[in-house]
Amino acid sequence: MSGLSDPATISVDPAVLWQLLPARLPGRIQSVDKQYPRAGYIEVLLPLLYPRDLGRVDKVRCPDLQGLPEGTHVLFDWSYKEGHRRAGKGNPYLLRATRLRACSEAEIEAVQQNYQNRVAEELRKQLETLQAELDAKVQRLEHRECELEAKRSDTLALWELIHRIPQPFEHQGLPPPAQNLPPPQDLWEAIRSMIDNRGFKVRDATLQQLVIASVTSVLGGDILILAGPTGVGKTSLVQQVAWACGAGYDVVPVRPAWTDPSDLLGFYNPMHQCYHPTPFVQKLADAQEWEKLNRLFFLCLDEMNLARIENYAADFLSRLEKSRRESVVLNLYSAAEEASLFTERQQLTDIGSRRTVEQAQRLQLLHTLLEAFPARFPIPRNLIVCGTVNVDETTYLFSPKVLDRSFVVRFPSAEFDDNIGTLRLVNVERPSEPVWDFSISQLLGITNSNVPDKFAKSMQTIWTEFISWHNAYLKPLGVQLGYRFPQSYNNFMRIGYLLLRGYPRALASIFFQAKLLPRISFNQHDNAIGRHGRKIDVYKEWLGDPTLAEYPDTPGYNLRQELQHIVECNASRPVIQYWD
Repeated sequence: MSGLSDPATISVDPAVLWQLLPARLPGRIQSVDKQYPRAGYIEVLLPLLYPRDLGRVDKVRCPDLQGLPEGTHVLFDWSYKEGHRRAGKGNPYLLRATRLRACSEAEIEAVQQNYQNRVAEELRKQLETLQAELDAKVQRLEHRECELEAKRSDTLALWELIHRIPQPFEHQGLPPPAQNLPPPQDLWEAIRSMIDNRGFKVRDATLQQLVIASVTSVLGGDILILAGPTGVGKTSLVQQVAWACGAGYDVVPVRPAWTDPSDLLGFYNPMHQCYHPTPFVQKLADAQEWEKLNRLFFLCLDEMNLARIENYAADFLSRLEKSRRESVVLNLYSAAEEASLFTERQQLTDIGSRRTVEQAQRLQLLHTLLEAFPARFPIPRNLIVCGTVNVDETTYLFSPKVLDRSFVVRFPSAEFDDNIGTLRLVNVERPSEPVWDFSISQLLGITNSNVPDKFAKSMQTIWTEFISWHNAYLKPLGVQLGYRFPQSYNNFMRIGYLLLRGYPRALASIFFQAKLLPRISFNQHDNAIGRHGRKIDVYKEWLGDPTLAEYPDTPGYNLRQELQHIVECNASRPVIQYWD
């Protein structure tokens, strides 16, 4: 009779083996009970019943041998009940044979073959599972190998980044601004003239809005969102405004794959025991150097909405706002990791001249990282964060949380002259002298100055009108504003007058365009909140409000015209929103 391999080598779970047993087991009558001649024992002819975990079950008690002689091959039904183990001996199961019948050796072999096939199928399934697990582990190892290779490349590149940490003042030669030097009375005209002379075309409202919002963000920790079509000079104009103020400037491009804060703020690599700074953090280190010179620093995130800013910069925005009221740090990596790096640096320092080349390189790396990028990295007070955005199918819109912490400066489409001969090349070189050195201390001093009573009364009148708008139109439209809004209004209006001598209505118009209009978004078919009619009817009623006539008619300052533009751009769409 055919049989399987040594039962002790079978790895199938014993419980599974029992489940695979056929309903009728093959056997051979082994002996007859002398006391009860009709009873006796049957030898089970399935070798796989002998694994160690099952104990020996080769002899099965049969209460009725039906008078068959010893040596007869039989098939029998079976049942069992739990047995008892004592001192490691005995069977875990007590089998009992019933309803047997004589059979041929061929029938025995058929049952054995069937059982062998079932066990083999179970083994095959187990092998397939093990093979799948092994393939998954191999795939993970290959993926990890690729990651380690990428990290190795990053580490090699880190050396170049560390040695190329910019020292902006050695090459640009800018001294600290002169102390106690008030802004010139014609500061706005001087900035306007500089921008024009360098070949940039931008309307007054946009330039004034950008300058005031930049300075206001130093006080409130807001960010500047520069919206508009591609190629209208958003990034370049910020650079020119920074140079006009004697400030630093740099750009960090945003990648579509940015999904978490480590893409913006870097990460600590436990394998290399090294913090990996990003270009953004390196520019923050530059801003700290500019802060030592009492100068502002503009940091521009180019195409900032290619990825969701809420994913990669939410923590930074919260801390940026808080840094204007108190000293705030960014946690680039843990204090325990920093302590470990300090300990390692001290140990390498104590070795002295006995250091190997690798140890010397490691010591230099640790020294540069710990000095330039401490675990608790302070946010510089002079930092102005701005970002350029395009609105299309490849980008993301902003959440109310981001807009509440932002000034939106919208650039109109390019306008061309009839005569192509009037076009001039744009000068992108840094001017030899700024229009006025904006120092941080002087800026804070100016913003704490009082505005004339007439201007203050105009501010209050405009704010009272806004409160009526808020109750009559904004609430029914579902536009929700926070407590940052009145503080931003106060700072923006005061800075607009103290620095640029702006007119109240003109300043209020560009403020509302930067802070209020970007929050407009509603379905024109929805019912108004808290009053009769649809939301679009409420919006049109706002357009007819007589207080809007008090604002200038000049393009860019005409608030009614800007509100009307939102409706016209979305006339064929169900949703009326600022971002078209």
